[in-house]
Amino acid sequence: MRNLLFLIILIPFSTFSQTNTNTLSPKNNQTESSSSQTSTWNQFLTKRLNLENIIENGVPAGKYKVIVSFMVNQEGNITNITPITHFGYGMEEEVIRVLKSSPRWKSENDNKVLTKMILPINMFIETDSVNIKVKGEDFVLYQGIENEIQIENTSFKDQEIKVEIENGSVKKQNNNYIVDVSSVQEKRVLMKIFLKNGALIQQVSFEIKPKSEAKF
Repeated sequence: MRNLLFLIILIPFSTFSQTNTNTLSPKNNQTESSSSQTSTWNQFLTKRLNLENIIENGVPAGKYKVIVSFMVNQEGNITNITPITHFGYGMEEEVIRVLKSSPRWKSENDNKVLTKMILPINMFIETDSVNIKVKGEDFVLYQGIENEIQIENTSFKDQEIKVEIENGSVKKQNNNYIVDVSSVQEKRVLMKIFLKNGALIQQVSFEIKPKSEAKF
């Protein structure tokens, strides 16, 4: 079973700031601070995002930065919503659905111009069947080094597991696993964890980064 572990929502505010006549309307001819606007916008997105479908679609455990772009027109309406990432599993579709329900935006300086915005959302998906610990950044593997991974089989403790990874190599060393992704050309790789009888119990998606970005 996969569960949402953590969700961070960030957006760069430009000419327009999100507004709602019930919560963000100017008071005494003064607009709210950028930090207040950002917090309210984040709350709007967090409250309306429904990640159950993403989990039901079988998304592998991992860290995903879902990015979409959109335009705010002269009337303050969101238009031209376009996914930049394509992770699948309904991730981008869910963000687009919520953006379409956004209240009208209001210009901070009453300069009504067409404005392009970029929205990145960091989604962390964990599993309750396998506990994975990576030396360094969570759900990241580095090229050019041996990546040490601890895998705790929490749901089938009495059974041995087998680990495979796409476009890389993995070997068991004591109680840990050493993963080499030096030859990987893709930005992500998929790890599969099986029981000894061949039953797949978990898939984990890792982001690939160069050795120079290793934080250890």
